[in-house]
Amino acid sequence: MTNVAVMKLSPALLLALAALAQTSVAAERGTESARIDRVLTATPLIDGHNDLPWQLRDLFKNDLSKVDFAKDTSKLPVPEGATQAQVDLGAKVFAGEVGGATCAGCHGTGGIGTPVGPDLTTGKWLWGDGSLKSITDTITNGVPEPKQHPGAMPPMGGVELSKEDVSAVSAYVWALGHQASAK
Repeated sequence: MTNVAVMKLSPALLLALAALAQTSVAAERGTESARIDRVLTATPLIDGHNDLPWQLRDLFKNDLSKVDFAKDTSKLPVPEGATQAQVDLGAKVFAGEVGGATCAGCHGTGGIGTPVGPDLTTGKWLWGDGSLKSITDTITNGVPEPKQHPGAMPPMGGVELSKEDVSAVSAYVWALGHQASAK
């Protein structure tokens, strides 16, 4: 083979090597992406951190028997104008499973409250009359200057929720606050 033949093959060989390298990098990225998806599916994150277990530990002094993690939302009351499906979806939004919401990060699992955000299960409302509309308005507009807790609540908890997700989480919060009166 002459030097001219080698020079003619070199660009083709270089392209083949470049394509092989890109395929290898893409496969590596695909594996890494799949691993990330598996981890994030198994480990819900709130604002980029898995703070919820620490909050539960601190709040319940390591006695998790006080927490019902499998609470059946079908036992919660449904506000007029909403559906059971909205309450169910709202529980998922609240917990951060849908829409990227961070409600449970401040209000605790099941809305039981934390030092940062009020208990939503008592039926006592700091920002309205407890109606579905007032709860929706509070979630939509946020609470820039809280009355009793140190944590300000940004509009929609600091994420972009769809109208459906806002309606659902509002129905869930309403149900949490009205469950005692429904018994």
